[in-house]
Amino acid sequence: MAARKTTQRRSKPRRASAAPLIPTPGHGEQIWILDVPYRASAPGAKYYKALKAYAYIGAQLPDELTVYASKPYSYSRWVEEDLNGVRQPGATGFHKIPRPEQVDAAKAIATAFHHGKRGFLLADEPGVGKTGSAIIGAKAALKLGGGDTVLITVDRPAQITIAAWRDALAAFGDGGYRWLIISPDQLKKLLGRNGQPKYSFSLIINDEAQQFRHLTAQRTQYQRRINRLSATPEKAPFVITVTATPGHHPGEYTYLSSLFAQLHDDPPGEWADLGKKLVERGLPLAPGWDKGKWDWNDQAKGSQRLQHQAVTRVRKWMTDCDPPVMVHRDAPWGAPPIDGLPLDFTATQWAAYQQDWSEFRSAMRIARQGNDTARGRAALMRFRQKAGMLRAPQTAELVAAHVERGYQVLVAVELVTTAADPVANLLEEQGIGVSRIFGGGDLETERIRFQRGHNPVVVFNTASAINLQASELMVDGSRASSARRIGFFHQPRYSGIAARQTMGRAHRDGQVCSWSLLFAAGTVEEQAARIMINRLMVTSASCGGYVYPLALDCRSPWSRHHSYSKMLSGSQSASNSRARFPNAPRSPSTGVLTVGCPPWCGPPSNDTRMGRYPMSGSATRPRIGREFAAVNLDRFEGGGETAMVNACAAGGWSWAHPGRRALGIGLGEVDPRVERRRDRRRGSSPVPPRPVTHCSSKSSR
Repeated sequence: MAARKTTQRRSKPRRASAAPLIPTPGHGEQIWILDVPYRASAPGAKYYKALKAYAYIGAQLPDELTVYASKPYSYSRWVEEDLNGVRQPGATGFHKIPRPEQVDAAKAIATAFHHGKRGFLLADEPGVGKTGSAIIGAKAALKLGGGDTVLITVDRPAQITIAAWRDALAAFGDGGYRWLIISPDQLKKLLGRNGQPKYSFSLIINDEAQQFRHLTAQRTQYQRRINRLSATPEKAPFVITVTATPGHHPGEYTYLSSLFAQLHDDPPGEWADLGKKLVERGLPLAPGWDKGKWDWNDQAKGSQRLQHQAVTRVRKWMTDCDPPVMVHRDAPWGAPPIDGLPLDFTATQWAAYQQDWSEFRSAMRIARQGNDTARGRAALMRFRQKAGMLRAPQTAELVAAHVERGYQVLVAVELVTTAADPVANLLEEQGIGVSRIFGGGDLETERIRFQRGHNPVVVFNTASAINLQASELMVDGSRASSARRIGFFHQPRYSGIAARQTMGRAHRDGQVCSWSLLFAAGTVEEQAARIMINRLMVTSASCGGYVYPLALDCRSPWSRHHSYSKMLSGSQSASNSRARFPNAPRSPSTGVLTVGCPPWCGPPSNDTRMGRYPMSGSATRPRIGREFAAVNLDRFEGGGETAMVNACAAGGWSWAHPGRRALGIGLGEVDPRVERRRDRRRGSSPVPPRPVTHCSSKSSR
C-alpha cells in the first residue's frame, strides 16, 4: 500500500495593525473637520473613512484650508466638537427684534411643551416669520425642560436653506444651546449601524415638514426614527413641525401621526398607518396608487365641500384641544394675488406640439436622455415639456417688458432643459441679467445677486425655504433692493403645496408680490393649471389659511370670483392692439395694455375683505377679492371717478377663453364688451361695437 502524501498548510501572514480609524491629536493640537468639495484639492488634509470626511490635525488651520473649515451648526462642526471635546462659538450677525406675532407663537409652543404635548404644528402663512417663531419657541421650551441640544431639518437646496437658518440663529440668538442644522440628504449620518439614532436630541425642528409625508421615501423613514415617532411621549423629543402646507389631504399628515395618537389617547403604533386610522374615523380617503399612500375617495374627489370638511375636522383636533398644539395666522398684508394668463398657440406651435417627441427633440436640439418612447405618465410629461419650451419666447418677452418698467421678476419653473434654460438664455440674449437658482453652482451667490438688484430676473425651481422678497433684512444689517417683485409661473404644477410655497418666496415680510400662472390653452398645461389651483385651495384650507377664490365648481378653469389683471407685451402684439384699440390705456414705454376685471369674474358676494383697490397706470394688480375689482377710470377717456365694476354683469358662467378667442381678442387685450358696458354707464360709447361673429359658448369650446 502506497504511503499517503501529506501537505503542510502554510499559515497566512498576519496583517500589520491597522491605522486608527479616528485621528488622535497631539499636545496642543486639535482636529479640524473639513467640507472639501468633490475633486477639490486639500493639501495637508487626509480622508478618514470612519468620519467619512477630510480632517486636518494641527494647532492652526493653514490658510489654504480655511475655505473648507466647518461652519457653525453644521454636521461637520458637530463632529469636530465631539472629537475635540470643546464647544465653539456660534454664528454672529445683525440682531433682529421679534415681531409680536412671533412672540405669541413662541408662547404657544412653550405652553404645549409645558403641558406634556409631544409636538406643535406651526402653520403660519409663508412670510409671517415661522423661522423666528420656531427659534424663540425652542429656546423657551429648552429653558423650561432643561435640555440643551436642538436638531433642525431643512429642505433642499442645502446651500441656501442651511445658510438661511444659520443667519436666523445669528439674528435671534442661539441662547447658548447646541444646534445642528442638517438637510434630508444627511439624515442617515445621524443613524448608527443598527439603524437607530446615534444622538438623543432634546428638541427637533422639522422645517418644511411636508417633505416627510410619503412613508416609502427613505428620508421619511430616517426622520421617523430620529423623531422617535413610535416611542411614547415621555421617551421622545419635543418636535416643532414648521410648514404652511401640511399636505394635499389629511392622509399626507404622516409626520403628525404620533401627535394625533396622543390627542386621542392611543398608542403611537395605532396611528402609524395614518390613512387607515383616518378612514376608521370617517374621513373620505382611499388607498392610493403606491404603497403607503392615500388619496381622496371617489365621492370626495368630486366635492370640494367634503374635502374642506375633512381638513377642517383634522385641523380642529389640534386647535380645539387644551392647550392647542397648532397655530396659524394669515399674513397681515393679505394673500398673494394670482391670476391666469392663457396663451393661444399659433398653427406652427400646434404642429410642433403634436410632433413625436424624437422629432421635436431633434428640431429643438435637445440632448437625448434615455428612451424616446414614452407612454402613460411619461407621455404626459413629454407634452408638458413641449408646451413649456414652445412658450419660452413669450414668457421671456413678458418678463423683459416688466423689467423695462422697473420690476424685479421671478420666473418659477419645474423643468430645467425645456423651461429654465430656454427662458434664461432668451433673457440673457437681450442683455438682461438672470440669476439661475436651479441645477448646480453657487446658488446662494445667485440669490444674493438678485436680492441686491444686480440681476433683475431670477429663474428658479426651488419651491421653499428661500427669500426673494423686496427689502429683505440681510445678515449684515443691510437691505435687499426695494424694487417691486412680480412673479410668473412659467409652468403650472400638479402640486398645490409647491404652488403655495413658491408664491411665498417673495410675498413675505410685509412685501406684496403678485403672481401670474402661464399656460397654453387647450394643452395638458390647462388641465395641470386646474389641478394646481384646486389643490392650492385645499392645501390652504388644511391649516385654516386663505381659500384662494380661483377654481370653484364651475365650468371655467378660473373662478367666477376672480379679480383679474392681464398684460400684453411685445412689439407685434402691442402694435396690433394699438390699431384695434387706439384709445385704450397703455404704458408709454412698452405699449402694454391692462384690464382690471374680465367679464367672467362672477356674481358678487358679501366678502368685506375686498376694498377699493385702484389700478395705476403701471398695471398694479388689485388684491384678490370675491366680487369686484376697482378700476381707476382716469386711464379711460379722462374719467375722474373710481368705479366698481360688477363682474357678474357680463354672464360669468360662460367659458372665458374660448369666448374671447372667438371674438378675436388677443391675450391681455381690453375686452370691448366690458368697455361698452362701462361707457353706457357714463353716457358715451367711444368704442365702436364689434360685429358678432362668434357662436355660443358651448359650441366654441
